[in-house]
Amino acid sequence: MGYKHYNGPITPKTALLKIGKMIYYTYKKEFSVPKNYYFVSPKGAGPQLSKLIDKPNDFKKKLLKEWDKTCKDDITKKEQVLLEGDFKDYLESFDFSIIKDIEPQELIVQHSETRYHFYRFGGIIPSRPESFLPPDDINEHEQIYVEKLLEAYSVYHKNSINTTLELNQFDTELNHFIRQKNVFLKLKSLKLFERDILPDGINAFEELKNDVFEGIIDHA
Repeated sequence: MGYKHYNGPITPKTALLKIGKMIYYTYKKEFSVPKNYYFVSPKGAGPQLSKLIDKPNDFKKKLLKEWDKTCKDDITKKEQVLLEGDFKDYLESFDFSIIKDIEPQELIVQHSETRYHFYRFGGIIPSRPESFLPPDDINEHEQIYVEKLLEAYSVYHKNSINTTLELNQFDTELNHFIRQKNVFLKLKSLKLFERDILPDGINAFEELKNDVFEGIIDHA
């Protein structure tokens, strides 16, 4: 996918060539017709282009009328693209209502709702959601750390403790287990929070885990 930076609002002349290329290459089946085709630029669509977008049939008529002047020689450098035969039929039946524009203000609002906005532009960090309430049952994703805790309790007491129900006879270990379960769910909440506000590849949560590990490994 290519991108261009426009110094001013997008004009019909620019838009006609872009749409002409999209229609031609979908006709050639080099890619499928998009569900929506958006024009996006820092200064938005100009007033004349906006009017055409609002009236798809007029937009189509304008492209048909100005094809030779705007598109014929510029769709591809290999050959002229003549508006005739099956290709003309294809263009005439093409649904121009998929062509839309996004105003810069709307684009900013949409971007602000993604995980990339805070990392790119900064500002007030979104509020971290409340941690999950610990369920009474042990979920599948908790099995490993629960088994490790029970193993540690077993070593301490020199006696096998195989289920959480057996902790009821050990007040200290039971309270410790409840605290650790709360901590586990808080960390899960933090990991999901990182996923929702930071782009892929940042790995802040994994770096935090490594820092904690390095800080405690010699004391374990």
